[in-house]
Amino acid sequence: TQGGTFSLKKTDGSVEYALDPDLVDNLEAGGFDHFSLETPAGISYSGNQTIDMARGIVLEAPAISAEEGAQLVLNTSWLQMVNDSDFPGGASSGGGALFTANADFIDLEGQLAFSGMDHVTLNASQDIRLTDRYYTGFGYQGKLSVSNDLSLTAARIYPSTGSLFTINAGGDVTTFRSETHLPAAVYSAVGSLTINARNINHQGVIVAPAGTIALNADERIYLSP
Repeated sequence: TQGGTFSLKKTDGSVEYALDPDLVDNLEAGGFDHFSLETPAGISYSGNQTIDMARGIVLEAPAISAEEGAQLVLNTSWLQMVNDSDFPGGASSGGGALFTANADFIDLEGQLAFSGMDHVTLNASQDIRLTDRYYTGFGYQGKLSVSNDLSLTAARIYPSTGSLFTINAGGDVTTFRSETHLPAAVYSAVGSLTINARNINHQGVIVAPAGTIALNADERIYLSP
C-alpha cells in the first residue's frame, strides 16, 4: 500500500543533515510515497543513493552538498526545492559528485546552491519553474548556483510571475526540450531569467512572457534552430 507522507524537520542550523540510505529504504518499504525534508543548514549525501517517491519530494534547504564521487538520484512526480531559511544559500564549490532529479514538474524557489558536484541534471517531463523569495535583510533573491556543469530538460523553463531568477554555473549550462510538447504560453508574466556560464548550449524552451531572458557566456553560446 502506498500513499503515506513522511516529513522530517531539523532545527539545528550548525550541521548539515546527512541523507541516510537506510531511512530512505525503510520509508519506501513502509508505503510512503511523499517525502519532505527541512533543514536550515543544508543537506549532504555520500555513496550511491536513489530516492523513489511517486507523489512528491520537498527539499527545504539552502544548499545540497556531496562527498567526492557520490551520486544521488531523485525520482518523483513533483520535486520542490526551496530555501525558506532566514538567509540566502551560499556559493557553491567544486567537485566529483553527481546529482540527478527526474520528475514531471520541478520548482526551484529562493537562493539555492549545489556543492561538490561535477554535474547537476534536472529532468522534468513538463515544466521547470523558477521563483524568487523574500529574505529579511536581503530582499528578493532567486538564484541557482552550481560549481560545474548543469543540464536542464523540460517542456518549458520559465520564471514565475514577477520573479527575478539567476542561474550561475562554473561550467557549462545545457538545456533540452522534453518529449512532452506543451504550448509555449505559460501562466507567468514580467519575470526575468539570467543564465551565466562558461558555455551555454540551448536546445530547449525558455519563456518569459512580457519579461526578459539574458544568456551570458565566457566562451560560447549555441542556440539550436
